[in-house]
Amino acid sequence: MNEQLSLLDLIEEPPTTGPAASTETVEKAEPPQRNWFPGTLQSGETIVEIPLDHPFTRQWTLTTVGGFDYRLTRVCDAWSVKRLPHDSGRGSDYVAELEPPLAKIMDWIRRDSRWRRTSRERFARHPHLPGGEIPFTLEPVVTRLEDGFWRVTRYGHEGRISAYPWGYEVLDNGCLPEDEKKGGLKWDYAVWSATAWAWSLVHNSQLTVTGTNWNTRAECAAGGPGFAGSCKTWQPSLKVQVADHSGRTLGQVVVCVSHMRDRFVPKHAVERAATAAGGKSSVWEERAAELVWDLVCRMERGQPLFDVGEQLLNEGVAAGFTAAERARRAAERKKR
Repeated sequence: MNEQLSLLDLIEEPPTTGPAASTETVEKAEPPQRNWFPGTLQSGETIVEIPLDHPFTRQWTLTTVGGFDYRLTRVCDAWSVKRLPHDSGRGSDYVAELEPPLAKIMDWIRRDSRWRRTSRERFARHPHLPGGEIPFTLEPVVTRLEDGFWRVTRYGHEGRISAYPWGYEVLDNGCLPEDEKKGGLKWDYAVWSATAWAWSLVHNSQLTVTGTNWNTRAECAAGGPGFAGSCKTWQPSLKVQVADHSGRTLGQVVVCVSHMRDRFVPKHAVERAATAAGGKSSVWEERAAELVWDLVCRMERGQPLFDVGEQLLNEGVAAGFTAAERARRAAERKKR
């Protein structure tokens, strides 16, 4: 059957009242200097202590010469440091080894600050291209912008790759904290990662499912490059034709049903089915992927098609009724 399936769509204290103070000289004990920091600062660096109500923990905010902030925490004799502002979704804390010399941490902060500045300057020298000037391709196109800095375009969008002593990074907020143990990305994986996110921005109207994928070793286009390991969903895959913004077909990719599911079934539809059934959303996400596969199989056989979202909701409602009936019968048996 040659039928194809198109996808749409952040006091002073008041003066003390009371009797006049005695004229007798009284030595007052000076309060401890809470901003005391055991490390050595370089010219241009500043540090401010953060007041904490904890006897064994002290924290400081260090600002480097480059203007970047770091949070240093000392618990007894153990130190850790994190970048500020901290975004757990885009970076990670650098946690020092147990009881390291503070000088080692300060050296790391200064190196990391220099690399953050370098990264910022790289991006400033090469602004992103206007959207209309980026060609829509299915394969990544790599352009060298300067030593250690590249532009990667794919799916009509662009990403960047920066080189550092520990490897390659693709984040647009600078770079991941320098980590001597973790290292950076390998080149091939960096090229793929720079624009992998852009697949989700390809409009449904540019995609046409042509059938199920059998007897090929093609990797899921949305799940990871073949050289880095196959898609971790372990799902059957579909053949998908991709067109550019003008409608011109560029070629075919393979995408697993789990990564195509959201294009057939909105997330709110999965949540509605899970609510109706009184079950977990993850279970109904898997069921939605199965229905997508069934739908494409029916298309290939020339059989009547169905709406995946509607079918999913019907099954959720039916499962909810079944569960309620079982609960009712169980309650009756307890009464006997």
